[in-house]
Order: sequence, then structure tokens, then C-alpha cells
Amino acid sequence: HAQYVVLTGEAMAALEPVTAEEIKAQYDARREQFEQKEQRQASHILISVKQGANEAEKAKARKKAEEIVAQVKKRPASFAELAKKESQDPGSALKGGDLGSFSRGMMVPQFEDAVFRMQRGEIAGPVESDFGLHVIRLDAVKAGKIKPLEEVRGDIERELRKQRAARKFSEAAESFSNLAYEQPDSLQPVAEKFKLAIQDAGWVTRAQAKAAQLNNPRLLAALF
Repeated sequence: HAQYVVLTGEAMAALEPVTAEEIKAQYDARREQFEQKEQRQASHILISVKQGANEAEKAKARKKAEEIVAQVKKRPASFAELAKKESQDPGSALKGGDLGSFSRGMMVPQFEDAVFRMQRGEIAGPVESDFGLHVIRLDAVKAGKIKPLEEVRGDIERELRKQRAARKFSEAAESFSNLAYEQPDSLQPVAEKFKLAIQDAGWVTRAQAKAAQLNNPRLLAALF
């Protein structure tokens, strides 16, 4: 029958002081990490232009794209129907041209620049990219925001504690061992110093301990 205490990185982290000023400094330094970028949802109709196309082929594709722009501006409700019929982007055509939501950096530059200049519900084009000519409709805008400090305070504090504890752990482990060795009659001194709970292992055999932390062949051999 045995009692035991366990020194862990988590236990060490709990002892590390972190001030409100340090948390705020970390928040300011890592502001981008807490930023949720503006997202936009758009639909498009793509008229492909193959690489190396001659001027006649390019002109034909542009004329087709311009005709589609005129049609959807005249009848905006026809956009999805025209996308299914005319778009040469098979993935989005089946969805009526819907590309879903995206933030900057996720689409080809020419297409993205156009989308982020548009107003919700606006139809624009033809916009030329490496894929061809796009007729675009901006469907929705979700404004970007930064998570407030109060929302991430706990995460920053835990991370700072963990970083500091990791640096001190080897030194603490040595102090932990020395104190336990110097005062072998009781676990109370080491438990108090490191704010650890004294745990009861119950009855232990040479082969097995109920407590998972003790169920290790080398530890059981040392215990016996």
C-alpha cells in the first residue's frame, strides 16, 4: 500500500506568476494571430481561355463573357441558371456558380482584387485571370474582427505559464528529488513546496498498480 506525489509540467505551470501587463503585451505582439479576416462569398461564371490561345479565340471568349454579363445584369435572378448552363468551372457550375466563402490570399489575384472591390449583390466582369474570363456576383460580406483580449486571456496565460515551467522543469525536478530524499519519512514537505496533492495508490502488486501513473515496471520494481 503506497502514497505518492507526481511533479508534472502542468503542476509547475500552475505555480508560475503571470501579470495582466504581460498578458496584454503578448496580445498586442501577436495581434494578427487573433484576427479573423474579412470573408466574402461570391459566385462566378467562367469562360475558359486555353493557354496559348490566339487573338481570335480570345476575342470569341470575351464576347461570350460580355454577353453573359449583359444577361445577368438585365436578369440577376438568372445567374445560377446561366452558371449551370454556361460556366466552364465544373465544380462551381453545379452549385449555380457558388464558390463559397474565402478571405484574401485564397483566390487568384485578379479575381480576388475584383471581389474585394465589389459591393454586396453587385455583378462585375469580365475579369481576366489565368483560368479565363470570370463573370462575378458578390453574394455576402462577413466583416473581419479581432478577438477581444478577454476572449483569449486564458489561452495566453496558460501558454506563458507553460513556457516558463518548461524552462524551469529540470531544475525543479532535481529539487523535488532532493527534498524527497532528504525527508523520506513524509511526502508533506515536497507536496507543500510544489503545491501537489498526496495521492493514495491503494494496494499494489509487483505486476500491477491501479493508478495509471504507477503502472510502470521500473517504478513497481523500485517500490518493492
